[in-house]
Amino acid sequence: MLSDLGIKPAVQSQPKISAEWIRRLITIDGSEGGLNMMRLAKIRVKSVPNKCTQGRDSLLRCTLVIVVLAFGAAWLTGCRTTQRPVASRDWDQFVADYLESYFAAHPDIAVAEGRHEFDGQLPDWSKAGLDREVARLHSERARAVAWTDNLDQKQRFEREYVIAQIDSDLFWLESARWPYRDPFFYTWAVDPQVYLTRPYAPLDQRMRAFISYEKVLPRALEQIRANLRMTVSESEKMFRESAFADAGNARQQAARGTFDSAYLNYTMGKLMIRKLRDEWTATRGGRDAWRNFHDQFLSFGGPPIPLVRKAMLGSSAGPPL
Repeated sequence: MLSDLGIKPAVQSQPKISAEWIRRLITIDGSEGGLNMMRLAKIRVKSVPNKCTQGRDSLLRCTLVIVVLAFGAAWLTGCRTTQRPVASRDWDQFVADYLESYFAAHPDIAVAEGRHEFDGQLPDWSKAGLDREVARLHSERARAVAWTDNLDQKQRFEREYVIAQIDSDLFWLESARWPYRDPFFYTWAVDPQVYLTRPYAPLDQRMRAFISYEKVLPRALEQIRANLRMTVSESEKMFRESAFADAGNARQQAARGTFDSAYLNYTMGKLMIRKLRDEWTATRGGRDAWRNFHDQFLSFGGPPIPLVRKAMLGSSAGPPL
């Protein structure tokens, strides 16, 4: 084992410090480089105990070995310490605060995530309520963008994830104006199945939550009715005049788009995933690596696909499509 490290055993006549030996010591790989250096120092010192007592020259050589190794260990450990960012407690607090404000604005999602202090509540879908949500998202985005220093690798990924999710929410609220054009925007939020089918609490507690939900539902339905503006006939006209579709396709796409204006997202996402899979597995065994790709892809949770692509391919990541 010692010979593999370039270290001569104790039976050799004199400890020698060669350029190759020093090179091996300072190029040790691994996250515990500093500890490895110290271990090597101990091995080296233990390999020459008798020689350190045989004359002044030998003692000087042994002392030099110890000094070089100690300096190298301190240098390598110091370098690795400065290169590894320290996790920011302030960022973790920002994430916690962001989630709290998000759950307050979207109590239906909070309930689905197990925050049952929000049971029976629904979002404020009035025009004023939607405008407040847009303003909240812009404010949170500005705060997230301002974080540029003192984040470790995990926190940098979280920052990009938060910004991407906020951009997505703002697109659907401001650009697509989803709440005003598509009833599907409200579908999951008004679904009471969490109270009826998920046994998260005794039945009587869930029924009290369901009753609270029923009490606020009429107001929510009034807000939904006031928001929705585009009719199926208007959508059909748009497909015929702007997309130059024939009458049959215009009716079909209008009906589909009125129900789910984001239906194209599925196809785009599928194409992005296929491209990422082909590029990631190209150097990892091709089709034999599909399972590993699947596990790796899902390990990131549900962030936007371009963000996962960047994390999986690194600097070689090109456009998602």
